Amino acid sequence: MKKQLLRLLLCAGLLAGLFTVTALAADWTYDPTAQTLTYTLSSDTVVLKNVTDDGSGKLTIGSYQNFTGAALDLTGQITDSDGNTYAITALGGSAFHRCGNLTTVALPESLTSIETYAFYSCSDLTTVDFSRCTNLTIIDMYAFPIALAWPRWT
Repeated sequence: MKKQLLRLLLCAGLLAGLFTVTALAADWTYDPTAQTLTYTLSSDTVVLKNVTDDGSGKLTIGSYQNFTGAALDLTGQITDSDGNTYAITALGGSAFHRCGNLTTVALPESLTSIETYAFYSCSDLTTVDFSRCTNLTIIDMYAFPIALAWPRWT
């Protein structure tokens, strides 16, 4: 019952356009052999590991990314060295669990699911941009910090 209520509230908020933030999209490079997503913005390079392709260009970001930055923008284009395109469709269980510095996340249009504990223990997370998430249908229980207050989501 609680899970259904949480989903209903999240869907209602998404439809009402309550969750918006302007973000600068970064373009990502996917390495299917190493299973990594990489982008460089200014002098910062971000590498996400354990990123798997289902064989049709749909990516899942796997567990325990150890992301140390404050802002994460997953909305940019994703290509590999051969020019093939990819889309992030799932944030796996515990994907960004315990990424304590993370304050802002921009989620892509292609995202369909956010699994259990994806952002759990991200105690500084204050802004989640769902504005592009037209395909998001599943947000598992405990995907976000329990202490994350609704009014802080913009």
